[in-house]
Amino acid sequence: MNLLSELRRTHNETVSKEDKISFNTIFIKIAARALRTHPVVNSSFQGNSIRQYNTANISIAVALENGLVVPTLFHVEQKDLKLIGVELNELVKKAREGKLSPEEMTGGTFCISNLGMYGIEEFSAVINPPQAAILALGKIEDAPVIEQGEIKIVPRMKV
Repeated sequence: MNLLSELRRTHNETVSKEDKISFNTIFIKIAARALRTHPVVNSSFQGNSIRQYNTANISIAVALENGLVVPTLFHVEQKDLKLIGVELNELVKKAREGKLSPEEMTGGTFCISNLGMYGIEEFSAVINPPQAAILALGKIEDAPVIEQGEIKIVPRMKV
């Protein structure tokens, strides 16, 4: 988390308000890269078989007042952090306004659920069928660690 926090802070200090990135944006990009490295996770159940995908279409769980929706960012592996952030913000806004199309809520090959922003330290997320996996992100909090024989306080997150 230390490196991610530093990456985000450094990036956000040098860009305009609309180009700032969130931890969700970073984790979406990291997930897309991980799916390219481990394609068996980037799969779905198709009856009695498993289908592996060549592209990372990442669904994001968005909590609404009356439930949960899971819009999808398509071809994440081809996008930079700025574009991922813009698309994520647009999808979340549309979700909260009830304006998502059916196409924007289907086609995900992997899902991310982040309850850390609500103060939840850790949780078990429910896989969104037919996807084969989901990543649950908990709260970022400072914790003591030993680095090179010294106790340091660094940001930590349970995933």
